[in-house]
Amino acid sequence: MRKAVMAGAAVLALGAGAAGLHAAQLSGMFSPRDETAPGACTVIAELPGAEDIVFVPGIGLVTGTMKDFPPGSDGRRGLYRLGARGPELLTAMMPEDFRPHGLGVWAGPDGPLLYVVNHPGKGHSIEVFSAAGRGLAHLRTLTHDLVSYPNDVVVLGEDRFFVTNYIRHEGGVLGALEANLGLPVTDLVYYDRGEARVVEDGLRMANGLAVTTGPEGDSLWLAETFARQVRRYDLDAEAGTVAPAGRIEMGAMPDNITVARDGTLLVAGIQDALAFQAHATGRAASAPALVLRLDPDTEEVSPLLYQEDGLASGVTVGFDDGERLVMGTAFGDRVAACAMP
Repeated sequence: MRKAVMAGAAVLALGAGAAGLHAAQLSGMFSPRDETAPGACTVIAELPGAEDIVFVPGIGLVTGTMKDFPPGSDGRRGLYRLGARGPELLTAMMPEDFRPHGLGVWAGPDGPLLYVVNHPGKGHSIEVFSAAGRGLAHLRTLTHDLVSYPNDVVVLGEDRFFVTNYIRHEGGVLGALEANLGLPVTDLVYYDRGEARVVEDGLRMANGLAVTTGPEGDSLWLAETFARQVRRYDLDAEAGTVAPAGRIEMGAMPDNITVARDGTLLVAGIQDALAFQAHATGRAASAPALVLRLDPDTEEVSPLLYQEDGLASGVTVGFDDGERLVMGTAFGDRVAACAMP
């Protein structure tokens, strides 16, 4: 995930003083954890860069790969079904520069639609697919000037969604300052059938998104990676508006957010950004894996999984498929799963 590259890059050029404190906080030294897992774990797929995972009705678990496959492999970047017979490519018809990132699903009246953040060679887009039978059919490409460097997407209706921009300045001096200092310059955008508007700005690397419904209404949850927190918003889904409703300190750098079968939120976290960056750049074979459980009612945070050197390195998404915690990574080559109680 280029998504998480920036999280790791944030610590590359930090020096002494305040910047050094920032590096120490990102490194995770203030929040040590004991190793834990919900149950026995195993590798379920060999896929490089399976950064996000969703469930698509009629198809099953779907992930996207942005990384290149090893030399000599016949694999290619794209969307894959995580089935019992191994990963199955669903997007052989897409161009070779298709680089899927964040994923969102809408179960519409005419069948499910899958919305995919895409980072091709030039520009960025949201690709829309229909779930036709056991496969995916590409419908259209959505772009907008305000969807400038998208990360994740949560869908409210057909071509209606929230999307995070996680980078504002790509490269150059401004890009280095943004990454190195964790500047509050990214935003949350609402897109509605060709129109878009910024609904929240001043975010320190806007990242994963999720929506929950409770007795007091709908909530939108946003991972603010550099701030080490998840923001909660009251959501008016019809109007496409949000109102701040709180911030939850996570004790780690949050990435993707998914909703578990019991209604709690599963938040993948970067426990040690220095180790994560070393793994991302190939200087380390692995990085710690962390998945946190966030109770939307009490806002209590507890560890669901933490492994220093587990089957999945630098986990960026944890998904509850009803029986297992399924985990994908941005820079690792495996999708792993642990039995859920």
